[in-house]
Amino acid sequence: MDSSSLSSIGLTSQLLLSIKRAHAEACAVDSLTPAQMLVKLSEAFMTTIEAKIREPVLKRARELAERENIPLEQIISLAVTQAVGIWSNER
Repeated sequence: MDSSSLSSIGLTSQLLLSIKRAHAEACAVDSLTPAQMLVKLSEAFMTTIEAKIREPVLKRARELAERENIPLEQIISLAVTQAVGIWSNER
């Protein structure tokens, strides 16, 4: 096996371990909503950024975060992820 294959195997192993760990944490709490479960699974792969958001959009995002009982940052992250997915599929 060459070094790139070994590197890929190492990254895949790390990814699987992170997913298993996040999944175990998510399963430990019976009252999680599907959105909260998705957030828990993706937390290990987050990077912090700074962005400007219009106040009306931020207000609605805060309301949604409160209603779903998940942090605002995670609502914003999910929204960006969805937007990128949609734009990526338009090509």
